[in-house]
Amino acid sequence: MSVVPEQLSPPSHHPLANGELHRLLAVGVGRSVDLRTFFAHVRAVAALLPPAEHAINLCDDRYRFLVAFCAVALRGQVNLLPSSRAAAVVADVQQRYAQTYCISDDALEQLPADSFVLPAELPQLDGDLPQLASDQLVAIGFTSGSTGTPSANSKTWGSFLASTAQNLQALQSLWGDAQPALVATVPSQHMYGMEMAVLLPLLAPATLQAGRPFFPQDVVLALQQVQAPRVLITTPVHLKALVESGV
Repeated sequence: MSVVPEQLSPPSHHPLANGELHRLLAVGVGRSVDLRTFFAHVRAVAALLPPAEHAINLCDDRYRFLVAFCAVALRGQVNLLPSSRAAAVVADVQQRYAQTYCISDDALEQLPADSFVLPAELPQLDGDLPQLASDQLVAIGFTSGSTGTPSANSKTWGSFLASTAQNLQALQSLWGDAQPALVATVPSQHMYGMEMAVLLPLLAPATLQAGRPFFPQDVVLALQQVQAPRVLITTPVHLKALVESGV
């Protein structure tokens, strides 16, 4: 029996998103966005980001969150996903991690001075197909801390690929061979929102509605703006409010 340790195979690399370049990725962002345009946005934003190890992703618009998330990862940085955008919560996360800046799609009140705010008109940059190594740490999510200090949950690109494949296998029978449109009320920073409204449109044949509707009439309007089959990603409490509203 040999005592020489086996050589570990290098990590595999996978695209930031799956599908043909003309696949419709997002709607509700002023115009429809296909994968080709999305990749161009990601490359350009990644080139603008400041040097750091971590970025607290505070983007509210779902498409801009998607661009920021992938640009941060493409730059080799880690997305930090706080449980809320409250100043105290953001400050706590920033204190726990070195070389950290905030990235946002709007100028939030009390946003740190060195924050990066996405341009109103996202720039574009041509280049190679963006890819990430399966073992690359791309995100750290946090619990709300309601029972104590918020717990950190680290995610590699490979772990996201695996969980998304499982979600797709469980859900695909709902829409068959069609490309569903996803409308979500949950924040992208929460792992439920991340799994269903960020990773699913990236890695599966699904289209993202870029808004974050909250009130019942806004949810109905968002659903009306996308083509069937439609999937509403929400919580039991929010779903109850929708049903009781009678919209």
